Amino acid sequence: MRFSALFSDQGSVEIFNKCIGAVSHLSKKKCAIKITPAGMCFICNTTTGVNSKDGDYWCGVLIAYSPTFLSYSFAGLAEDKNEIILEINVDDLARCLQYNQHNSPKIKLANKNNSPHLRVELRQMNIVHDIPVTIIQSRKWPLYDCPSMDEIQCCLYLPPTRVLLRVLKSLKNTHTKYVSLRANNEGELQLHAAMKHGECNVFFTDLQNETIANPNTEQQWIETKLHVKPLHEFFNQFSFTHSRIKLSLLSSRMAEFSVCQEEFEVSFVLGEIRE
Repeated sequence: MRFSALFSDQGSVEIFNKCIGAVSHLSKKKCAIKITPAGMCFICNTTTGVNSKDGDYWCGVLIAYSPTFLSYSFAGLAEDKNEIILEINVDDLARCLQYNQHNSPKIKLANKNNSPHLRVELRQMNIVHDIPVTIIQSRKWPLYDCPSMDEIQCCLYLPPTRVLLRVLKSLKNTHTKYVSLRANNEGELQLHAAMKHGECNVFFTDLQNETIANPNTEQQWIETKLHVKPLHEFFNQFSFTHSRIKLSLLSSRMAEFSVCQEEFEVSFVLGEIRE
């Protein structure tokens, strides 16, 4: 196994740091990194690895090797298992890059004292940081897979992130634990939350839908009940994105929030609350 990558410029370092900072808040420091020929995917996972349930969530942030890295050298575990998965304290990685203003850092997988480390080289400053990592055995790789979203019933692009963030922040400040998302394939979205002394309903219309395979759900409302806290945390941490977030719903099972930009792709899968 081998891996090394050289950042292309300071802008790439800043985007990289924003992404891993967001993952850090969702994962509570520890996360997995899946390294593949496509790039580095930072994963935090509270699910069982089979299907998200009871409010568990899975988040993956894929940072593409281009345009983020000027050079990218990689060889996986084997020809038929061409990837590396390791566990790391993502805060340590963020701190190594935080104050790097005039460098194109290099990161690589290294062996130090007979144990694996992720090495960060700030070459112009002659500084090297070695961060301990744990290499995940291939038999445990399925635990880090994204929960299956093969039977999507509704798919639409959400209102601007900051608009939804204000709504979720207001719900969170009232100590509301759960919010129900109802949507259909005609561009309509409703957020419903029950409070101690009442309830709150927020409606959005004329949203852009993405075509799905099942035409029978066009006028059908698809509903999923979710935890407010991780949902608010996701929108708060990824408020820096300039693309609309896409919502994909599976009724009474889970919701996926995804965003795709040139430098990175994000997928956040949040499981249904079953009371």
